[in-house]
Amino acid sequence: MADEPRQNPGGETPPQANPAQPQQIQIPVDLSTMATGYVNWFRFTGSAEELVIDLGLAPQLGQMPPTEPIKLNHRLVMSFYTAKRLLQNLNRAVGIYEQHYGALEVDPARRMRNPPRPSGGSGIVS
Repeated sequence: MADEPRQNPGGETPPQANPAQPQQIQIPVDLSTMATGYVNWFRFTGSAEELVIDLGLAPQLGQMPPTEPIKLNHRLVMSFYTAKRLLQNLNRAVGIYEQHYGALEVDPARRMRNPPRPSGGSGIVS
């Protein structure tokens, strides 16, 4: 019958998967209407229930006050539960990047004090 376990040719029932190991689930995703954009600026606002993240492009990043307006092109609205999952996944992605390529310094002043050294060569710059 269809409900009976299937047997292999040797007559034994195949072993079941280890229940301690999580199974990967394939989630269907529709990419047909997805748009891609670049952002280098963000702003957080929200309420007790939702987090609002505005994303945009700052033409003169780091210049204060900016001479051109920041062009907002995306707004994400999510629950704080979703925001926490996003945070965890961003932390994991940045951690993997830093393990592979080295630490990221987010303070521009510190990046300029410790510029990356060229690899190889004599180290003399003409």
